[in-house]
Amino acid sequence: ALYKETMEQVEGGFARLIPWPSLKKNLPRKLKLSPIAAIPHKSRSFRKILDLSYALNELPSVNDASPDAQAPLHTMDKLGKVLPRIIHAMATVPTTDGPLLLAKLDLKDGYWRMVVSNDDEFNFAYVLPNTDPTNSEIMIVIPSALQMGWKLSPPFFCAASETARNVSQALLHTPTGSLPKHNFEAQMLPADVETALSDNAEWTSDNQVTDTTTNHLYRLVEVYMDDFIGLIQSSNPNELLHFSRALLHGIHSVFPPPEASGHHGHDPISEKKLQAGDGLWETRKEILGWIFDGANRTIELPTDKV
Repeated sequence: ALYKETMEQVEGGFARLIPWPSLKKNLPRKLKLSPIAAIPHKSRSFRKILDLSYALNELPSVNDASPDAQAPLHTMDKLGKVLPRIIHAMATVPTTDGPLLLAKLDLKDGYWRMVVSNDDEFNFAYVLPNTDPTNSEIMIVIPSALQMGWKLSPPFFCAASETARNVSQALLHTPTGSLPKHNFEAQMLPADVETALSDNAEWTSDNQVTDTTTNHLYRLVEVYMDDFIGLIQSSNPNELLHFSRALLHGIHSVFPPPEASGHHGHDPISEKKLQAGDGLWETRKEILGWIFDGANRTIELPTDKV
């Protein structure tokens, strides 16, 4: 599992390999080799994590040598407020204008999208797991992206994802229909919006908000680490399309697709989650571990979590 994940990073352009004999001839000043471990993960067998609290002899560990003052710690202040804000919207938005719809977009391997300078990347070095006992060559992995295990990865990542949320919010307030098409937008919109709504809740078009120029159209954009969440009270297909484009373009403005970043492999927006239906606008959606019902205005725990 560790070898496979590492090679995915290398093939995608997020890390590089250097033979130990070559590196040893000219050791970088910031080189630190940290132990590596695998932790259980919900969507794959394991995920790699570096023990960056590990210190060798008198040298400080990477985490000990990283002053908190260098990180935008304030970017994590909003994390504990995302769920309460969504609950508040469920509880206070008038029910006379119809149900609330929710959509969720996930970033794939978000930390890999965070660039580390050529000098600092040697802080995150580790030995490539050897899966071939006949091969005695030691290869050192030099990541060019933030790693799990560094104590300051979360605030730096949140600074980026919060910025993407802010861009999405700004795009959302542009005139409906003004945003360009996006390759993923069809995976967020049901083919027949009103039919999809009627399958989940009592709905008549008479309840629909048609005057989208007023303040009555309720829209909310939230982000929790790598989860982008949209909430809207409308069944107007044009409004749902505009919101979808705002989210997609907002994310790509900070986390660009491979054709823009030069990396190989998958788009930063998780296509696997889109194909599973996470991005669809629905009245019933699992958000941050809770099932939100935008028609009945309730939340509940999934059965497996009860």
